[in-house]
Amino acid sequence: MLGLLKNNRCPRCHNNRAIRKCPRNNRDICWDCCNLIRIDLRCPAVCPYKPVSDPEHPSPFPAFKADSHLESIQACKQYIDLWINKLNPELNDHTPSQYAIDNKQELLAWLTKFQYPAYFPLDYLLQKLGISEVKSENPPDPELTVKEYYDHIIALEWDKLIYQTINDRALSGTDDRYAEIISAIPQLRKMTSFDIIHAGVTEDGGSAFVFGEINHKENWTFLLTNANKRWALRQNINGSPQAYYRQNEIFTGIADALSKADDSTTWTLISAALRTYPDCADLYYYRGLYWQLVKQYDKAKVDFFSSIALDNYLEVSYVHLANLNLVDKNYQEGLYWNEELSYLRPDDPAIRSNVAACYASMGDLEKAREIWEKIVREHPEFQVARQNLERLKQ
Repeated sequence: MLGLLKNNRCPRCHNNRAIRKCPRNNRDICWDCCNLIRIDLRCPAVCPYKPVSDPEHPSPFPAFKADSHLESIQACKQYIDLWINKLNPELNDHTPSQYAIDNKQELLAWLTKFQYPAYFPLDYLLQKLGISEVKSENPPDPELTVKEYYDHIIALEWDKLIYQTINDRALSGTDDRYAEIISAIPQLRKMTSFDIIHAGVTEDGGSAFVFGEINHKENWTFLLTNANKRWALRQNINGSPQAYYRQNEIFTGIADALSKADDSTTWTLISAALRTYPDCADLYYYRGLYWQLVKQYDKAKVDFFSSIALDNYLEVSYVHLANLNLVDKNYQEGLYWNEELSYLRPDDPAIRSNVAACYASMGDLEKAREIWEKIVREHPEFQVARQNLERLKQ
């Protein structure tokens, strides 16, 4: 990974970042130029990126080691472009392109005998051979999600970003707030290109990162979560993936400063962290706590709301936002956030009791009674609901 962080340009294209040593010319080059070279299959054995074939599973297509799916797919496509025009002894010494003219079904039957990697561009191969009526389906790809995300950024379609993220709850105003936060990030606002350098998925398949370069000069990392069989963006990081692992230490320092009511240190730590983690929901939550500490409650509400816009499932921000509104006697707003929280924690009697309290405060005692009675039936040990029912009788 350290080699990927160097900012040297590739001496072949003078554009992309040089990230690997090429033994064929003894220079560091980018993966794009590496692909253009290695598809001739003449790389020396010492090169870790030399295309390889599996003798136990013969295939007309070698495997290309890559640092991202994008690189692998591109290498395969470039190799396909060469392969379809080479004479093939297994096709009666015809090129695949020639053989496909009169023998499409035979060629398709021959191709289906082989095993292909999950991200092999089979659609592209079939299209190049004129067998476009057969469709293949690739698994969900975090890099594709990132591409759609940064394509929207480049097109200034800030309102469409939300659909590539983890945020799938229909909450009032949060989609617009998400767009406002992301569009205010200087690096993304100025983005005209994003080049993927490296990508990886965790062993459990639940998380992924896509590391690349904004405008050929700035490191940037996208973090994703595998949610409901789709890859969804969770966070932007101004830097490399290594910055992700420093977050917990930063959060600990902020929490410690808050616990000591040290507002100056809290503000300094949060402000510094937001430069690296500009859309981190936890940092907005901590800043909400800071505003509470210095008794600027309206600003606290904004930051708790922002943290929910960045992570629709950050339950603790719902609690604070609901409570702040109840203190201000804004019962309708407090009810809204308590009800939304109850959807996330439907079996929590305390949250449902807060919903009932909001109805009672607004004068709807029958609705409040109905909720508390249901809580008592389902959670007889929960005394708060029983006590509130007693108060209604007085």
